[in-house]
Amino acid sequence: MGGQGDITMFYWIQTPSGTIADMSAGFKWQGVARALRGLATKGVAVRVICLPISGRPTVPTPPDAGERLWKDLNRQVDIERLVAGM
Repeated sequence: MGGQGDITMFYWIQTPSGTIADMSAGFKWQGVARALRGLATKGVAVRVICLPISGRPTVPTPPDAGERLWKDLNRQVDIERLVAGM
């Protein structure tokens, strides 16, 4: 978004056995490995987008903003519990 400031995005897949931090290459490699063993890859895709502060587009997103947002969301949703039953 030109002229709107930086947008920071964090994304990963939460699976019953852990986290796949790289949804592109990491997810593909795990998918291939699991497919070779006859297993499906089940999980929840999570994407956290940190937009610039409204009215202050030149102020950068704090480095820990995504982590703080994730912890707050996880307290409300408990994604680890959701994927545990998969």
